[in-house]
Amino acid sequence: MARRGLVCRVARFPQAIGLLVLTNDDWNTANTIAVGGVAVFDAHGAGRVEIPGARLWAGPLIPLEKSELGVPMMQLGPHELAPVAEALVERLSLVDLCADPPRAPLPAPGPVTYPQWANVYYADVPEGVPLERKRHVVVSHDMHNRVSGGAVLVRLTTSERRGGPGFPQLSTGAKAVCVFPKFLPTRMVRTEPRARPTPGRLSLADMRLVALAIADAYELRPAPR
Repeated sequence: MARRGLVCRVARFPQAIGLLVLTNDDWNTANTIAVGGVAVFDAHGAGRVEIPGARLWAGPLIPLEKSELGVPMMQLGPHELAPVAEALVERLSLVDLCADPPRAPLPAPGPVTYPQWANVYYADVPEGVPLERKRHVVVSHDMHNRVSGGAVLVRLTTSERRGGPGFPQLSTGAKAVCVFPKFLPTRMVRTEPRARPTPGRLSLADMRLVALAIADAYELRPAPR
């Protein structure tokens, strides 16, 4: 059974050796299909975070169906998980967004050639019948998005089947699937203006709801400044 902190091998990852499960155990042990976590590598690379004492590096956020989790490699404790959690808190601006009142992350300088924080885009691999890209909101700050070749996004849905913790209701009428934030390269995000959905951006209040739900789903504890 998948538990938070478990590292499992995943055969289909092209370069990573496995997944570090980060969703909380209320979610992991429930009758759910997938878990959320970060890809794990056996070598350092851009944007990766070293896991103390494990000779492993944590990479991008990715959800994965439980059936795809392979052989367990190790179970990490709070000490090993701490730098991974700290990196996610920073990348998602959780300290500022979970504050009351919330504070928006600072914009990045220079031309905008990347998916922007709080903007809504059609993104990821087309799915459904007929095939279509789903709406997503960018949750990583623009300083990260500008240099990483992509962004962390959360899917938006109007499905009545989605609800409860991890699926906050937004002022737009949509729900955010906050249990599964996912890094997507810019090429998988339709950033051209004519391809944008309406509304094309979430309010600061809605982004705070998303941040709080991600922090809860991943047991991230953003310490106030």
